[in-house]
Formats: sequence, C-alpha cells, structure tokens
Amino acid sequence: MLSKSDYVQGYLECPCLLWLKKLRPDLIPEDFNADLEHIFEQGRLVDEEAKKLFPGGFEVSDFVFDGWKNTQSALKENHDVLFQPTAVAGEIHARADILTRDGKNWDLREVKSSTGLRDDHIVDLAFQRLCFEGAKVPIGRTFLIHLNNRYVRHGAIEPKKLFKSEDVTEEVVAALPRVRADIKKALAVLDWPKKPGERNVAACVDPAHCEYLGYYLAELPAALRKKLEAERYVAPLPDPAIVTIDQPAIRERLAGLSYPLQYLDYETFSPAIPMFDGYRPYQRIVFQYSLHIQDSPDGQIRHEEFLEDQAVDPTEHLARTLGSQVEPGGTFVAWNASFEKGCNSEMGERAPKFAKLFQSVNERMFDPMWLFKKRGGVYCHSGFCGSASLKKVLPVLVPELSYKELEIQEGGTASESWPILTDPKLPAVKRNKLRQDMLKYCGLDTLAMVRILEHLKEVSRS
Repeated sequence: MLSKSDYVQGYLECPCLLWLKKLRPDLIPEDFNADLEHIFEQGRLVDEEAKKLFPGGFEVSDFVFDGWKNTQSALKENHDVLFQPTAVAGEIHARADILTRDGKNWDLREVKSSTGLRDDHIVDLAFQRLCFEGAKVPIGRTFLIHLNNRYVRHGAIEPKKLFKSEDVTEEVVAALPRVRADIKKALAVLDWPKKPGERNVAACVDPAHCEYLGYYLAELPAALRKKLEAERYVAPLPDPAIVTIDQPAIRERLAGLSYPLQYLDYETFSPAIPMFDGYRPYQRIVFQYSLHIQDSPDGQIRHEEFLEDQAVDPTEHLARTLGSQVEPGGTFVAWNASFEKGCNSEMGERAPKFAKLFQSVNERMFDPMWLFKKRGGVYCHSGFCGSASLKKVLPVLVPELSYKELEIQEGGTASESWPILTDPKLPAVKRNKLRQDMLKYCGLDTLAMVRILEHLKEVSRS
C-alpha cells in the first residue's frame, strides 16, 4: 500500500527514493534518517499544542486498518472534532491531524511545524482528501495550520497566537488531478524489480546530481554503470593533487587580524515551540560556546568554555561568563561567522544590558570560511569537494585532528543533546558523560580554526 508519507517524502522527491524505502531499505545508509527523531519530536509537540485550538476533541487510536476501523466508529458517534483519524481507500491510506464537523461534511485540518505555506503542503492535503473521500468520508474545506513566526512567548503558550490557519481548499481541489495521476505512478513503482536497472535511472528526477543513485550504483549492470560514467552522471573521484593557493591574498587577509585572536563557536537548540519568554518559534537558544584565545603570535593558547546544563534561558548566564573571559581588543574568529553574529544580535535584544558586549564581538569578527569558498576563495583544494565547510576543510589541511574519534561528531547531534542534558530525569553518570562529550565536540570546533589559521600562516610564507 501507499501511505501519505510514501508519496510526499518518497515519490515526490524522487521515485527511486520511494523504491529504496519500500523495496530495498537495505541499501539506505544508516545515517540517512539521523535527524528524523528530532523532527518527529518537534512535530509531536506542535501537534499537541495545536489540539488545544479544538478543546474536547476525540483521539482516534491505531494506524492503517485498525485506525480506519476505529475512525469509522468515531465518525458514527457524536464527536465534533477527531484527532488523528485514519482513512483507507483501495491501495492508499492516510492519517489526518484533525477533522472538524461542519454539518454533513468534515473539514480537514493539517498541522505543520513550518512557519508558512509550501507547495508540498498542498499536495499533502490533496492526497489526504482523495483518501478520505475515497473512503466515503465527505470532506468540505481543507485548512493548513502552521506556526506564526511573529509570535513571541510571554508567559504560558497562547495557541491562538502561536498558530495561523489558512483555508487552502481552492488550491487543494486544483491539485487533485495531478495527485491522482501521481498516485498511479507511485503505485507502479512498488511493482518494480528489486534489482535496480535502466528503469531506476530513467525514472530518477536528476541522475546527474541525485544522491540516491549512489545508494544502488554498485548493483547496476556493469554496462549501465559505464554508460553513466561516460555521460558524466557518475562524477569521477576528485584528484587530491589539485591545489590553488593565492599567497599574497592570504597574507593580505591575515594582516588585517589583530591580537589577541579569539576563536569563538556557538552551539544552539531551535525548538518549534518556544521554551522561554522572549523567543519566537525556532529562534536559536545559545546554550554553549568554546573560546580559544591567543594573546600574541608566539603566545600560548588558552581555552575557555561554557555549557548551560539547566533547562533555563542561558542568555544572561552565557553573557556574563563570556564578558568575563573575552579580551577587550583583538579579532574574533568564527567559521561561517554570520551564524555567530546572528546569535549575538538576538541575545543582545533579549538581554539589553549585554548588547554592547555582543555588538563589540560582532564588530571584530573575521570569517576564515571565505578564504575557501569555491568562488572568490584564495585557497582551493579538490579534496574539499567544492565545499568550504569546516568538516571538509579540516581533514585536508589538518588531518591529525578528527571528529571521528568523538562521541558527538556533528552539530545536529550537539544541538539535540541539550534537551537530553537538561532533563532532570537523566541519571548523573549519563549527564556527566554527555556533558563531557558536548564540551569535547564544541572545543574541537574552535581548536580546528586555530590549527587551520596556523596552516594558512605557514603556506603564506612558503
């Protein structure tokens, strides 16, 4: 059978992704769904808050056939609002967020954790509408309920201000023919052979750039793989020997730095539902930083750090700590500095008495990432694979430093670790271990910048 998520998060992205999920999940990398747990949890919290817009609603239990059976029973009872109803119509099934009674019809209401309407929301609702109407549930209007990005929390969450509701019935009805045709095509994908071949490549939305091709490339017939290579659909491995260094430009950029050099990196958590007063949906909570400081070109490098381990707004505690550790002069170094600058501006707004501190940091910011940009960069290396991210540059320039030995290896995991760390139910042993893992990860981010700038100084002199 074909579910709504199969269609929206599979077929619409690429038919080959749907094929992988349904027929060859063994080919999907283990880390493919690494962020799903966080996304699902944020979506669950948003759904629970949205239910408060319709007090007294009835929760329908179970999924697919059992869910449809329970939904049929609930439809016959005297309920005006149903949460999580399911419909099964032939080979498709869908679970809606909310149905509200309107005379003889039911209005379909989808809750999204986004802050606005997107095209995929329309086809999502169209799929649901086709499914419920195919199951003989009369649908009237269709609504999208999404977060209001202008809402600022003050006190208890106010659902009527937190959410916006848009009547998208006209757009959904207009999309029905397209979605109906898509469903037939998606169902046909479920009949593809488990062995990949010409059909997969032909159906791929963009084989020259599609990441999913790489998942099943090894199982394609040899002749087809050679054809893909000849047509440049499968790019050759980059030659690590290709390096372009503009030494005068690097010297000029580094000459603009003044000591002490202060290497700064923030870690943030961005919940859909604001956790604290003064925050909007998805606004960043800066809960951690690492700070490496070098007072002079030949001076020792010292390390400072901060990590809030309580479930409170960290802004003022962080600002006081940062203010006591940073030097009044010199240059701040931050990779992708626009992120740190944005965090500083937001913290300055929430804590006005520290606004001058954050403004001063922003005014003295240097971003080494721009030296490695594909366009306009002054240090190009094919080993970067066209990226200027710290995770791509560091292994090439400073291979002895590696994230692979850490328990936390990327920013997403660091971000999602904060609500775990601040959960009072977490045992002390696990809390201490997680705290140390988080400090090591953030500390390596700034140490990596130290070592990369040292490398730049060396190559600019050679």
